Amino acid sequence: MLENYPDILTPRQLAEALGIGRNAAYELLKNDSIQHRRVGNRYLIPKQSVIDFLRPEMYNESCNGGAVPVQERRNE
Repeated sequence: MLENYPDILTPRQLAEALGIGRNAAYELLKNDSIQHRRVGNRYLIPKQSVIDFLRPEMYNESCNGGAVPVQERRNE
């Protein structure tokens, strides 16, 4: 999935890789859902952070068949 992306992604590349809009990508970064570094006004997103975000063990199946992040379930 991420083979064609560099080791450090931009928010635009993150959005493209996940199939989401740029605003949604920035929200993931602002909420610290995906680990990153901020250098000046630039976001540097390690590819491994995106892989970690997508790991299946980070999710449980909800009763309606959708994936719900474990962290969010604990806060309910």
